[in-house]
Amino acid sequence: MALSWNEIKNRALKFSNEWADETKENARIEYLFDLYNEYTSPMFNEKKKK
Repeated sequence: MALSWNEIKNRALKFSNEWADETKENARIEYLFDLYNEYTSPMFNEKKKK
């Protein structure tokens, strides 16, 4: 069954509203990974003492 143009538009609007905060979520995840790297990189960069 083919969808009408109104149904396509309604579904597209619903989808875009549900995912409107996607950019904000990605920014938050990126910030957390940056913090993780900042605090854990010294542990991995230390040279082992013999």
